[in-house]
Amino acid sequence: MSIRNQVLFGLALLIVGLVKAFDHSLAAGTLVIPMCFGGEMSISVDTPIWQRLHCWGCYVAAFGFALMAHALTWRVRQKARANILS
Repeated sequence: MSIRNQVLFGLALLIVGLVKAFDHSLAAGTLVIPMCFGGEMSISVDTPIWQRLHCWGCYVAAFGFALMAHALTWRVRQKARANILS
């Protein structure tokens, strides 16, 4: 996989992970339970912010960031090696 594709894939993972974490943080405040005859009951869920932000989105965002950092570091090292050898 080329460095450009690695950076783009890492960026996509980073965006998806951050969107999921943001969505999860907003949705975790209330719990909606469907009732038997079509009604709904809402229950407030009081949890600390670090528990509401922690979901699989955090891991995906971290992996996307690590992938981009690795690809960019590899590119810089290749250019440095080429400059040293020439």
